[in-house]
Amino acid sequence: MNIEHLIYQKINNVLKFFTEKKYEIKNTTNFIEDLEFDEIDILQIVMDIEDDLNILINDEEIAKIITVEDLLLCVKDKITNGNDTA
Repeated sequence: MNIEHLIYQKINNVLKFFTEKKYEIKNTTNFIEDLEFDEIDILQIVMDIEDDLNILINDEEIAKIITVEDLLLCVKDKITNGNDTA
């Protein structure tokens, strides 16, 4: 499965849980401002992705995730460089 597709799927799953609104998810989408997510929502997405891809994203990295692209780059880095695997 494509990493971008997986991340978008995770975001949409969280959105479905919290709202019936339809959002267009793009790389520039801001989790808090555009999607009205809170830190717990972002953490849930990160944890799901960690489990699915067997990676570990540390707290400092999670704190820097503001947009979909931030999350995407972080995940791609973990997979490409193989660092911090769970």
